Amino acid sequence: MNDDDKKKGTEKIQAIRDTAIDYLEGRSEHFRTYRTVKQLDKLKTKPNTIEWLEAAILVRVAGRTRPARTVGMMSRLAKARTENGESQKFRDFDEQISAYLHPYRLTHHGFKLDRFSEVNNKLALRHIGQLLDGFEDMGYQIFLNSGTLLGIVRDGRLIEYDDDVDLAVVLKSTTRTEAAREWVALFEKLKIRGLVEHGVSASDKMFKLIPIGTFQVDLFPCWIEENKVFVYPHTFGQLQRSQLLPLQKDNSTGYPIPADPASMLEVNYGADWQTPNPYFSFNWPKQKRLFRAFHADIQSCVDLR
Repeated sequence: MNDDDKKKGTEKIQAIRDTAIDYLEGRSEHFRTYRTVKQLDKLKTKPNTIEWLEAAILVRVAGRTRPARTVGMMSRLAKARTENGESQKFRDFDEQISAYLHPYRLTHHGFKLDRFSEVNNKLALRHIGQLLDGFEDMGYQIFLNSGTLLGIVRDGRLIEYDDDVDLAVVLKSTTRTEAAREWVALFEKLKIRGLVEHGVSASDKMFKLIPIGTFQVDLFPCWIEENKVFVYPHTFGQLQRSQLLPLQKDNSTGYPIPADPASMLEVNYGADWQTPNPYFSFNWPKQKRLFRAFHADIQSCVDLR
């Protein structure tokens, strides 16, 4: 691409950015989201430029579309600005996006009004306690997982900008294939008890349980094989059995957490897990590849029923 083409591309990106801002600031009444996204995608380069990322985020915020992808773009934008020594410019852009969305907030699951305020925090924790009792009655150990574990360990409460509850169940199986079979069987038990949401399938790698008001509750499988811990989708044998079991009680809630929660959080979120990051972007493609055989085992179990 020559300099003239780059200049024209930059001008087109700026024009698209201006169109999105005009809509967000009320200077225009209509915004053609999908057409604009398509136009912008044609101008994408690898790696993405800062100008393109900001325009792409503004377009998706204006159209309230692709929230998970938008979070990922915010994460890449923050990294690019930081590498350029321009962290304040990212903070200014972040504040601009928050102002456009207010009172809604960008999350992985959508543009949400609800989040874990003090009232919702107490409601969610009470509901989690009821779920723990139910799993104990079925003979299963369950622990706080992912973002829920992060908030409780780091902040002593659910993360304010989070909008779902993450739990993991310790399967009794000691091989991947056995774990898949047990996971499918667990689905039937949960279904009989009315604990899974409508539309959830036994072939799912995580189960969506009955929500807490508008908050999703996600249940993930965990098993121990040859002394190594596997928790879909973040931990693939990096932890030892002793780092998970015996589960301990969290000081602030009394709910079960791993024996060494810091190690699990580092595997999941990286070495800087103690620094709040509302735009953390999980590497789903990589982790799905690691657990591909487990998912295939689940599907085989379902097909054989």
